[in-house]
Amino acid sequence: MEKLKNKSLVYLFRFLIIFMVGKPLMQFLVLFLSRYLVLDETSKYFNLLFLGSFIIFIILLYIVVKLEKRNLREFGINFIKDYKICFKYLILGIFLPLITLIFLSLCKVYDFKGFNKIDLKYIIASAIAYFIQGSSEELLIRGYLHNRIKEHSNYTIALILNTIFFTLPHILTIDNIFTLEVLVIIINLILISFIFTMINEGERRLLPSIGLHIGWNYSLGVICGTPISGIQPSSGLIKYGNIIENNIITGGNYGIEGSVLLIPILMLLLYLNFRRFDLKKGKLNDSI
Repeated sequence: MEKLKNKSLVYLFRFLIIFMVGKPLMQFLVLFLSRYLVLDETSKYFNLLFLGSFIIFIILLYIVVKLEKRNLREFGINFIKDYKICFKYLILGIFLPLITLIFLSLCKVYDFKGFNKIDLKYIIASAIAYFIQGSSEELLIRGYLHNRIKEHSNYTIALILNTIFFTLPHILTIDNIFTLEVLVIIINLILISFIFTMINEGERRLLPSIGLHIGWNYSLGVICGTPISGIQPSSGLIKYGNIIENNIITGGNYGIEGSVLLIPILMLLLYLNFRRFDLKKGKLNDSI
């Protein structure tokens, strides 16, 4: 038992190295590019996503390949075998924010005002950035931290740790965290983390949660044009306006992920996944 605990601490330490080293390197490279290239705020944002996620991805691969002598299949990644299920969850991830936006519009929170002009370069650049960002984040949080801690400790500790380190980066940009609005944001982020983890556990592979994560972020930022964890994209395909000026209901500058109306939607998804997956056996419940 003591050996397993020590092993868990080793994996947690390695994770923290990636987590803490990756962000400063990411910020340095973005500042470096911003100094020598003419970049607007949106360009800086996508460079941040791309470079930061790429750095984390490379550090993680080095640790896995060189130190642990493992391969990507041990993370639950097999692109040839699982690309179809990854695509299915990608589509699901794209539709969920759209459904949420429609729900909020029906609740008279948002007012639909038409569509913006399509910028093909922005759409393609966003797809690349969100692909790398979503993949590396899932690989790091769910693929590495969660699976390694679960392997050498237990599921509960692994779930708590992966949820903490998933939630923390998403609230670090908030100035005053001791507010009711931030409590709503944290609840939503915890529920989102639970859903991603449950899909990873239920499907017994990582690509579904990667697909869902990429689709969710891409839909929020590019299709819906809403802020993603407090970061405002330059534009979205859908044009809308706020009817209600209440940050707890609308999510304010944080976006849909900060809306209290998202909580019942996420809880419903969580319940449906509990019904759909037999997590103890790791098999789909075909009766649902």
